[in-house]
Amino acid sequence: MTLRALVADDEPLARETVRRLDGVGDIELRRETADGRQAVDAIRGFRPDLVFLDVQMPHLDGFGVVEAVGPEAMPATVFTTAFDGHALRAFDAAAVDWAEAAGDYVALHAGPQTHLLRETLTGLEERLDGRRFLRIHRSAIVQVDRVRDVKLTAAGDAKVRRRDGTEVRASRRYWRGLEARLGGAA
Repeated sequence: MTLRALVADDEPLARETVRRLDGVGDIELRRETADGRQAVDAIRGFRPDLVFLDVQMPHLDGFGVVEAVGPEAMPATVFTTAFDGHALRAFDAAAVDWAEAAGDYVALHAGPQTHLLRETLTGLEERLDGRRFLRIHRSAIVQVDRVRDVKLTAAGDAKVRRRDGTEVRASRRYWRGLEARLGGAA
């Protein structure tokens, strides 16, 4: 299956770098834009399968693009930036609904896709906004506003069901913090 891709970046050199992915695997780069407003129009009109989206652009930044299109209507998105600090903002902007430990990596779950980040879960947890994200297991972090409910199990732990129906296990050690944040478990 070919992935129709769009690159949205105001820097010509950055667009050229992403252009190198054209034809790699199933990626077919079909559109380019140089600012956020153009990106919104291209996403709505062209409906790409994949967007390489710069965080800082004129007229509307990458996060403004996501907001304008609507997170649920956005295609798979790879945030691109020359600044490390923006990577956490991308996670915080709901580009990823939950994360789990995967050896020396963290698996970031974004809809039906999983991306690996060379980072420990503890390191990621320390950098995330604790008001929006909560560790629920030694190997899982969830975005609190994406949690539908928490169900206690006979084993004394809990199942956290996310809005998309995904269930993530919450251990005894962590589930009470989530229960308190949500106002109780069923």
